[in-house]
Amino acid sequence: MIKRSLDTPICFSLRSTDTLLCMTDSKPQPAVGIDLGTTFSAVAFLDAQGRPETIRNSEGDLTTPSAVFFDHKRPIVGLEAVEAGLL
Repeated sequence: MIKRSLDTPICFSLRSTDTLLCMTDSKPQPAVGIDLGTTFSAVAFLDAQGRPETIRNSEGDLTTPSAVFFDHKRPIVGLEAVEAGLL
């Protein structure tokens, strides 16, 4: 089991938007839901009033194609992966 200090944040990098999300134990964090569908995927969180709000992807859409394309440099995900796979 890994133990960590309560003051040490847990951070996640969102590669599609170059956003770094960090969680600490000092304040409540919103609940996050991830729908990994076979065709499309989505991420949502609960706002301050407890209502779900879907997060838009880098294209501004509420859902992202559940697709991964591997080229020689890096994995590509979402709509870009679908388009790359059509070539």
